Amino acid sequence: MTMDDKSILELISKVDEFVEISDLFDDRDMDIALSKVVRIVSNPDINPASATTAIIHLQALATKFRIQASWLKNCSKPKPGEEDYKKKNMLFSMVEAIEALVNALKYAVRSG
Repeated sequence: MTMDDKSILELISKVDEFVEISDLFDDRDMDIALSKVVRIVSNPDINPASATTAIIHLQALATKFRIQASWLKNCSKPKPGEEDYKKKNMLFSMVEAIEALVNALKYAVRSG
């Protein structure tokens, strides 16, 4: 599932909170993760080959986000109210949400 930057931003713009998350991070990988979520929500009927590709890509993004969140938590140690503190918490939340979506996609691939 490759997308150009314009289509990524169009998908993200469908959910106001996703636009705010995109602005907070200013990270293309975060935008890609958000756009994949929007695509799956808007059309959950995914063929097994596309689901397998999405699983791998989403899990890789979740891994990146977990590493970034861990670095913020353990090395940078931002204080409550700081932008990096918000980012750290959002990254951990994104990892949890993406991993739940990946598990659902895995189940769909096995069932299909």
